[in-house]
Amino acid sequence: MLTQEQLTMMAENVAHIRENMAAAAREAGRDPADILLCAACKTRTVEEVIASAVLPIDLFGENHVQELVEKTNANAYCGKPGHFIGHLQTNKVNKVVGRAALIESVDSEHLLQKVERAAAAANLTQEILIEINIGDEESKSGVSPDALWALADAAEKTWGNALYACFDQKVEEHLVQPTFITMYPVEVSPLTKRSPKDPRLTERFEFFICRAEMGNAYSELNDPIDQRERFMKQVEQRERGDDETEMLDEDFLTALEYGMPPTGGMGMGIDRAVMLFTGADTIRDVILFPTMKPLDAPKTKKPEEVGIIGGATSTVEIEVKDEPIDFSNVEIEPLFKDFVDFDTFSKSDFRAVKVKACEAVKKSKKLLKFVLDDGTGTDRVILSGIHEYYEPEELVGKTCVAIVNLPPRPMMGIDSCGMLISAVHHEEGVEKLHLLMLDNHIPAGAKMY
Repeated sequence: MLTQEQLTMMAENVAHIRENMAAAAREAGRDPADILLCAACKTRTVEEVIASAVLPIDLFGENHVQELVEKTNANAYCGKPGHFIGHLQTNKVNKVVGRAALIESVDSEHLLQKVERAAAAANLTQEILIEINIGDEESKSGVSPDALWALADAAEKTWGNALYACFDQKVEEHLVQPTFITMYPVEVSPLTKRSPKDPRLTERFEFFICRAEMGNAYSELNDPIDQRERFMKQVEQRERGDDETEMLDEDFLTALEYGMPPTGGMGMGIDRAVMLFTGADTIRDVILFPTMKPLDAPKTKKPEEVGIIGGATSTVEIEVKDEPIDFSNVEIEPLFKDFVDFDTFSKSDFRAVKVKACEAVKKSKKLLKFVLDDGTGTDRVILSGIHEYYEPEELVGKTCVAIVNLPPRPMMGIDSCGMLISAVHHEEGVEKLHLLMLDNHIPAGAKMY
């Protein structure tokens, strides 16, 4: 039983802390009301926590699962939120989800998946924070800074994204007969009006024939506030490396603010029908005016067939002289001022890789899917957003450079296991890219130093 003296001391301590917080907030130009006070309850009894809950404390923090269970069962927080702080073991996830308003200690995709499954079973959304071990200390938990974005991408999988991923990977390939798919999630329809029946979905349909999308139709979103919010979510995804997301269009938003009437439509090009009739796999095989290769593409010696005589093909070497290259307009990014030590550099595993196969990723304008020989005997798949600069067929057989020890990163439903190295510069404000290619005499798996 707490004495009156103890209760008075607790109240005075909290009041003193609040005064210091308010002073610090005002000095920093912040509103003191925006700063929350969290009371750490480790080793504190249920009675002490209940007594604290009547004081101006905003939330409570626990780092022992058994104490969190005990105090939530006793309603010790008196309706105020409780956070779980510290390392969470996967076998105790079910006890924390639903009790903790926020889990501040997710440090792996495995733990994230356990939390997600437990939240789904309880029909709730569990808020989390990702723990980062910035000092790379073995004694401390937390994901490394290099693996942060992969884990963040996994955490960003909303209900809508998960639904579309299931459709894209498990359903679309079975749509042989003419089929209409309706009510797409908001997350994958950034320009489409929400459904009045379910705001998670949109007024949109696509129709499929022979496993291919033939057309797309939707009601145009004409709410400038909703449109801006969706654009901002797309921008956040783009900053994390997703090149397939929409960019912020201020001119378009300004036009919406002036007003746009209800609008809708359907798009189906003749090229889609030609794909269906000819059995073509990609639209590039049938498009009437395909994208041409740039005029400044490198010119090399190329064997060309000149005729067939008596069943034998004659081949000649045609030498094309390289034109002089003008580097006067090249803009190079400034060199880093900070030095990096050798140990840090050596953690990146650069290897020579051979391109065994290369193809465009369906539904992507930029991504190419590379199947690579990295010398291990197991094919490595890497996705790279360089389709603007290269056609896939011209890269097969090339020897390139890849970082092979990056964590797998899901892109368009495919795990990209590494990164191909390219050289990038600007000419008169236009970005130029060249995939780094090596002498084919270099074997697959050769390490770069």
